Amino acid sequence: MRGWFLFLALLLGSCCKLPAQPGSSITMGDYSELRNGMSYHQACGKLHGSGVEMSSSKIGPYETTMYKWSCSPGVCSITATFQNDKLTGKSQFGLK
Repeated sequence: MRGWFLFLALLLGSCCKLPAQPGSSITMGDYSELRNGMSYHQACGKLHGSGVEMSSSKIGPYETTMYKWSCSPGVCSITATFQNDKLTGKSQFGLK
């Protein structure tokens, strides 16, 4: 049983290690599935890979990180802000 939990932990821990590829098919539907309170790993699953860290700060107990997922350079993108690994804001440009 312990081996199963270890396997699951490794699988979940690696889900966001692969970056979303430029030109990947991130859609407005994917963006719409992002919900405040979801974790970064859950967002990675919805957006088909990890985002690129744009900024990060830590003040007291609050750690805030902003990530960006790009469809194609300059064509469309999604940015998402996480505070203590919970989605607190999102924006998009050029999605259809």
